[in-house]
Amino acid sequence: MKYSAAEETPVTIDIEDNSLFIQLQQILRHSHSMLICHEAVEKSSEYPDLVVPMQTWERDIQKLSELVACGLRHGEKLVESYLGSGPKQQAGENLDETECIATELFEQAMKAVGLRTWGQVANEQQWKH
Repeated sequence: MKYSAAEETPVTIDIEDNSLFIQLQQILRHSHSMLICHEAVEKSSEYPDLVVPMQTWERDIQKLSELVACGLRHGEKLVESYLGSGPKQQAGENLDETECIATELFEQAMKAVGLRTWGQVANEQQWKH
């Protein structure tokens, strides 16, 4: 209870009629319901195999680096086989996944070019003599 300064009679304040108190109660109810919804969403979205994007990007960068290195080796083998200084590459060689991808990319690139390259011409001329 509070007492008025002018009088010594108690002044009663009804909390339920106070607009700030009513607004605070509404905010607390809304906050509580949002918290309950958030907890429900958090529980339903728990994935044990969820991977952070940075980890995926690092793994992708590593795989692409391996693919580029493998493509370089494959290209060197093709050039050596076309020029006759290396063995012909067989289609059924023991290739791992990265080597298979590199081989497919080279085949697609050769189909896209569609023209005979100087290496193919040199290879054909070598076998004619």
